[in-house]
Amino acid sequence: MSTQHPEVLALELYTAGDPGLDDAEVWSIEAHLETCEQCRQQQTGILARVDPSGADLLARVADGLDLQIAAGPPPAPAPARFAVRQRWAAWSLAPWTGMALGVLAAAWLLSRVSPGETSMVLLLAPVLPLLPVAGSWSRYADPAWELLAGSPRVGLWMLLRRTLAVLLVIIPALLLVSFMIGLAPALWLLPCLGLTLSTLALSEKLGVTNAAVGIWALWTVGVLLPSFWSADVPPVLSSSATPVWGALCLIAAAVVAIRARGYARL
Repeated sequence: MSTQHPEVLALELYTAGDPGLDDAEVWSIEAHLETCEQCRQQQTGILARVDPSGADLLARVADGLDLQIAAGPPPAPAPARFAVRQRWAAWSLAPWTGMALGVLAAAWLLSRVSPGETSMVLLLAPVLPLLPVAGSWSRYADPAWELLAGSPRVGLWMLLRRTLAVLLVIIPALLLVSFMIGLAPALWLLPCLGLTLSTLALSEKLGVTNAAVGIWALWTVGVLLPSFWSADVPPVLSSSATPVWGALCLIAAAVVAIRARGYARL
């Protein structure tokens, strides 16, 4: 939620119901008005100039609601843990995260069975987070998708929070398995972050699930399948590719920041 006050002109257009405001700006103003008394009073003054009769009606409705609220029982606050869970994760992410951890366990077993070949943990680590990320914002995977899609706080920040929640589960598991098989985390950590950020960058145009599935498919064709024919570490996962992955992370993060408003329409 933004703490920056909307511009006076934007607030005037919103109060007048001007169709020129895009959905993202309307939702941003609505979310801000929920918590900013100063802007609500400013909006009341704007309404008094634009439509005096509407301002009078609004004042009478507000007075009536104040009396009813004062006469009724105090509202019961929602548990903080519920708000945190809804913003940072969803129950629909559990199967996807479990699937990613299951794939990681299978890759670890294969590394133990065939220790001389290129580790499957290394090959799969960069794309493992994409499984739960694909389910972090999907109308098919999240039962509350329509409710969240219509809320004013939906958009990039919710997607980033849920992606971070995924990484906080997957990356420690990858670190543990890497330590168990003697694999250097530096080889897969930047590719993992690079592909995750690339998924978020493409999500604004393609959708989260389509972007994640597309990158997984490209990785399978370009890296996984060729690795079955060669015992060498793929060039994209060698130490010499680290600057390229670092640049990809920066570019993808910049695209996400520049296109932040578009994520309200995922």
